[in-house]
Amino acid sequence: MPLGPFNPEQYPNLHPIFIACRRGDEDSVRMHLEAGVSVELDDSNHASLISTAIEGGYDGIVTMLISFGLNPNKEINRFGETPLLRALAEKNPRVIRALIEGGASINKPDPRGFTPVMSAAAGGDIETVELLANLGGNLKAQSERGRTALTEAACNNQVGAMEWLVMKGSDIEHRDTFGSTVLVSASKSGNLEVVRWLLDHGADIDAKDGRGKTALQWAETNRHEAVAELLRQRGAK
Repeated sequence: MPLGPFNPEQYPNLHPIFIACRRGDEDSVRMHLEAGVSVELDDSNHASLISTAIEGGYDGIVTMLISFGLNPNKEINRFGETPLLRALAEKNPRVIRALIEGGASINKPDPRGFTPVMSAAAGGDIETVELLANLGGNLKAQSERGRTALTEAACNNQVGAMEWLVMKGSDIEHRDTFGSTVLVSASKSGNLEVVRWLLDHGADIDAKDGRGKTALQWAETNRHEAVAELLRQRGAK
């Protein structure tokens, strides 16, 4: 979303390129870059030019910074966040596209092991999931624990994202490294509507995980009574 009101007089030591960037003034940003200002410049609060452009939704400036040598895969803070991860949080498709077309690694996992597709699916952002897929995002990529975009959508109650992913070929019976199917994972979390959707679409109701427990047993263990009752109604044993 666009940056809020900004009074440069409150920041007397702020480099003029940051003022131009915050205002979305592409001509001024280009002038400073051509004069030799580094694309890696930080302001007094350690905000980078690229993060300022992303937060403002200025895809033109993002493209410009990359053209002047910015590495779109370089982490922009101590939390391991890359420009693409920041853009995903801002949910701006133009900026996301600009970063990927500029060389951002579309399938690079974040510090949690989630790829951009997984993160977007977990947030139920179908538009971004589709955009990432169209630009080369791997819908079947797995985290270190074997979780996929479908697993993340299921565990975060994002039925719409699940529908889209399954329509595009995601495996409804995928198992993570613990042997849990998507249904087992959703039942553990107590996600009633997700469990209902999975059952309606043919998920194996009696599948067991690596510990030999079924979706029903996990729902009962975690005291998700509504989920357990639904599973019993559908024939779980």
